Amino acid sequence: LAALMTARGYIRSQLRDRMGVRHVPELTFAIDRSERMTGRMDELLGRLQKRDRKREEKSAEAAKVAVLQLLVGYLMILGGMVLTFIMPIQAPTLLVSLGITSSTMIGLAAGLSLLATLGGSLMWPLLRRRFGIAGCNSLLLGLMGLGLWLLMRGQSYNEVLVAVFIQGLGAGLLVPNVMAPVMNALTASTRGRGMGGFTSCLYIGQFVSPLVVALVIVFAGDLRHAIQWLALASFALALLWVVVGLRARGQGQARTVGSH
Repeated sequence: LAALMTARGYIRSQLRDRMGVRHVPELTFAIDRSERMTGRMDELLGRLQKRDRKREEKSAEAAKVAVLQLLVGYLMILGGMVLTFIMPIQAPTLLVSLGITSSTMIGLAAGLSLLATLGGSLMWPLLRRRFGIAGCNSLLLGLMGLGLWLLMRGQSYNEVLVAVFIQGLGAGLLVPNVMAPVMNALTASTRGRGMGGFTSCLYIGQFVSPLVVALVIVFAGDLRHAIQWLALASFALALLWVVVGLRARGQGQARTVGSH
């Protein structure tokens, strides 16, 4: 830089000759520090972004997980899967006891169950808006209980198909209706782990379903009576959700009146 400042007169004369002008402005040389400043600004901005992210994470963690709502959702999906898988696992046994041994007819019953499950899941958005979460829980448990009751009472292939279809409708409502409040109970930072717990309860319910039926058979005496007991349990839970729904509606109306 000192050499340039010393030679600036010579540089001015060279510029004047080459540019063909009479006057060249005074030349000043300085070190360009813009690259260093840019790096410094990037570093400062990075620090600010990290600090903002930490603040967001702390605020997200400060929002508490609705533990009771989460546990209810876990228990609902666990117990619901126990009831749901009674049909595909135990229905073939009851059909064989009725003398229906055709694999095609048994497979048709299983296919009807899946079709009904699809229908239930498609109906859920409409039923959710009409009855709410608690009302849909009551409805799906009632449908599954009714299906199991009809399965226990069924004495013909057609009667079993009706039971399979009704129970399938309730099973189709189960996952979306339980997943919605579980998602709402979780914070952004806990949603991944929370939904992992939900999925675990879902598969555990499927796995233990035949074990639960076998345990109930010990006390009930046979498969039909075991299914009857489980159907009654489903009806009892449906009534419990009716009470929960009515109570929540009453509290909502009271808050509305209070706000006026």
